[in-house]
Amino acid sequence: NQALSEAVHAAETANRAKSIFLSNMSHDIRTPMNAIIGFTTLAASNIDDKKRVQDYLGKILSSSKHLLSLINDILDMSRIESGKIHLEETEVSLSDVLHDLKTIISGQIHAKQLELYMDAMDVTNEDVYCDKTRLNQVLLNLLSNAIKFTPAGGTVSVRLREYPGTQRGCELYEIRVKDNGIGMSQKFVQKIFSPFERERTSTVSRTQGTGLGMAITKNIVDMMGGDNAPLAVLEGAAAAVKEYGVQLIGVGDEALVRKTAADNNIPLDGIELVNCTEVIEMCDEPARAIRTKKDSSIVVGLNLLKEGRGDAFVSAGSTGALHVGASLIVRTLRGIKRPALATMVPAKNKAYLLLDCGANVECRPEMLAAFAVMGSCYVNKVEGRTSPSVALANNGAEESKGTPMLREAHQLLKTTPGIRFVGNIEPRDVPNGDVDVVVCDGFTGNVILKLTEGVAKMLLGMLKEMFLKNLGGKLAFLLLKNSVSGLKHQMDSEEYGGAPFLGAKQPVIKAHGSSKAKGIKNAIRQAKICVENDLCGTMQTALDELNTAKE
Repeated sequence: NQALSEAVHAAETANRAKSIFLSNMSHDIRTPMNAIIGFTTLAASNIDDKKRVQDYLGKILSSSKHLLSLINDILDMSRIESGKIHLEETEVSLSDVLHDLKTIISGQIHAKQLELYMDAMDVTNEDVYCDKTRLNQVLLNLLSNAIKFTPAGGTVSVRLREYPGTQRGCELYEIRVKDNGIGMSQKFVQKIFSPFERERTSTVSRTQGTGLGMAITKNIVDMMGGDNAPLAVLEGAAAAVKEYGVQLIGVGDEALVRKTAADNNIPLDGIELVNCTEVIEMCDEPARAIRTKKDSSIVVGLNLLKEGRGDAFVSAGSTGALHVGASLIVRTLRGIKRPALATMVPAKNKAYLLLDCGANVECRPEMLAAFAVMGSCYVNKVEGRTSPSVALANNGAEESKGTPMLREAHQLLKTTPGIRFVGNIEPRDVPNGDVDVVVCDGFTGNVILKLTEGVAKMLLGMLKEMFLKNLGGKLAFLLLKNSVSGLKHQMDSEEYGGAPFLGAKQPVIKAHGSSKAKGIKNAIRQAKICVENDLCGTMQTALDELNTAKE
């Protein structure tokens, strides 16, 4: 019996070691795989640029060597069975290690618009003996976690320092990975080296996965949506593939898309085409179009999203059809009956998120509370703003102002968990950009949005007329050219991508109907950031907290 018990114990230990080993390795493999796929796509997109292709091939080779070393570990079953890892000491250049790390994670850094700093100024002896593969694994895991838990626009740094050793020929090296992400509590620091331990807070729980490596994302793009389709969509999609290294599925009239691409010398590398025979027009009644035009680009694209063929859907097509389709095909998060249409609106101090801006004309107070929660999550995850402020659009700043619904919504927002509610905001103060999120019903939001667009267009037109009126105006323009260009850039809605339907189970992005290539490209970037930051998962957790508070 004792011999049997010992055998069972040994088998259980081996299985446990095997499971932990394989779980670690499965996550480690994803990071170099992302780099290989991304740089391969970039190389294919720049096939005529020999210098850039050689650079990409060098980065692919570096990532491939790291991936091969991981696969060799998995194939070496003796290590798995014993739960032990043998260190292979070889001569290694620490500067090469940092260079290889930067190559592997550069795609993730660029996709999240992070700043990466690497510093080895204090090192005089760069050549050391160590196990390069293990060192790479440790640093990649640390960096991947830093990237995953740092919001867009944040900073990640790696600093290598050398200290005198206690023995002749030996030095001490400190490698410090630092970020300005969400951090961890002092209590959790005591358990940081326990296998698979995670900080148990509501903020951390909203970030899915272990953080070891970024998921490979694929966006679905409606090639037939918008006033300038398919040319502008093709140009924007190709630019996104080239700049962000993304993979795309283009849905639409395949023959027309291929002809347009050929006529305009637009590469289709990184874009998989799915043929559709129908298009939902702007004049079509949304609900009827979704039910009857089953082979339209919008319906096919949303079904591909629902089936898991892609991670997000981008379209410049019919807003109404997208809203109905997101609700009926993709479905909504728990606690949300109809998604809200949200958009970043340029303003004086900073752009703000406006929701709802047209999808739900009439709203109840609890709907506005849900909009506030989702909007706050979006600005935090996608725009990288910590503790975003939320205001309720009303005809006065006092709590007593507005309709009975708005007064009730104000009281509800004051007690809504997970948001920083700063009270009512008057329409005249909205363009200042003093708050991060402006919440309102769809009718009010649409009026604010269209009035803002109209006033901006009018003012820019008046400036143009003034500068072109006479010689003095033209000279004044030359003096103010940089300032005017900066203003035009600040007020350009295409810089912010599209308008997400917040509340859908998966990211659905509505690009402006008149979007040109830049607008489509930025909408694809926006979708990528939503996926990589698990925006929908974050919103669901926050909504669950809101619903629990109601109970």
